[in-house]
Amino acid sequence: MRAAGKSMAVAALLLAGAPAFAADDDAAMGKRVQDVLHAHQQDVFGCVQGATSKVAGEMLVRVMLGEDGKVAKADVLKDQSGGGTLGACLVAKIKAWDLTSLKAAAGDQVVFPLVFKPEKLAKGEKRILVPMAVQESQGPQRFLIDEETVGEAPLATIEMLTLAGNQASPPKSRTDSEEEMVLYVLDGGFKLGPETVGAGDVVWLGAHSDRPALNPLDKKPLKLIEIRAHGEGSGQKIVHGADVKSYPIAGAKATARLLLEGTGAKLAVQEIDAEPDATIPTHKHTAQDEELYFVSGRSTTTVGKQTFETAAGDALRIPANVAHSMKMVDQGRVLQVYAPGGPEQRFKGGADEKPAKKKKSSK
Repeated sequence: MRAAGKSMAVAALLLAGAPAFAADDDAAMGKRVQDVLHAHQQDVFGCVQGATSKVAGEMLVRVMLGEDGKVAKADVLKDQSGGGTLGACLVAKIKAWDLTSLKAAAGDQVVFPLVFKPEKLAKGEKRILVPMAVQESQGPQRFLIDEETVGEAPLATIEMLTLAGNQASPPKSRTDSEEEMVLYVLDGGFKLGPETVGAGDVVWLGAHSDRPALNPLDKKPLKLIEIRAHGEGSGQKIVHGADVKSYPIAGAKATARLLLEGTGAKLAVQEIDAEPDATIPTHKHTAQDEELYFVSGRSTTTVGKQTFETAAGDALRIPANVAHSMKMVDQGRVLQVYAPGGPEQRFKGGADEKPAKKKKSSK
């Protein structure tokens, strides 16, 4: 549960856009602008988090296209965000973007309208895709998947912890906890006893095991994913990603590394590395929640009857017994969680879940 009364939400970004010229259909260009902002949302929210004052309001950024989709010029047309340095940060980031996907000609101008404001789920509403726009923060914590972000209690919760090089997170007592905890390092590192835990490494903590102090190594920023799910295991184990076997996923142009194999964990956490066009066919898990964090790359993911376009920084929760499939748009890495574990065994030729049944024809 989040700490009551201490919520400090990072402003949500509602993506909308339209061209500043009339050479193309407004709706089509608006969709392309949205797609560009979604693909670069980590840049946008990095600027939001680094702003010198609270961000809430609107901003218009004008971009002039150069040759080959490059940005010739970018400037802030209007800033009512109150974000101090936010505009300068966004302009600097946008200048490095490849805007070929906008299908605009050199010399054309495109306006990126951005609206920053908190976005909450309506009462009774549930969410599958949790983009960065709706992930709230409390200090260094950002909540990816929990009851508030998805609208019901998931079988595992996922949050991100980001510490500056001069920050530290003290140890946390978990003597009364009945949850296992997994710490997956995205960037940086820290010391745990005599061992160094770095990017791609995992620390598994059984129920009742205290979370260690986190002191960024060599004063460099530390970013990690914290996963919690019900479990009765005990103890503590460090898993170095470089030591984990990689299994090819049959017919999918992707590989899986089972990061918690052999630890005694009840949940399962995998790294999925996929090539462009890698495809996971429609299937479902009868008793497990599947939760995904998109470390890099984009995908088209279908859950039930809904299809979502994902980008790096997004999280997605697939409830048990719901059919789903995925196709990667480009090369990427996805952190996959099963709570409880089991379906991951198919990656090494073990037990497999049943494919989703096709509906019978009415003919």
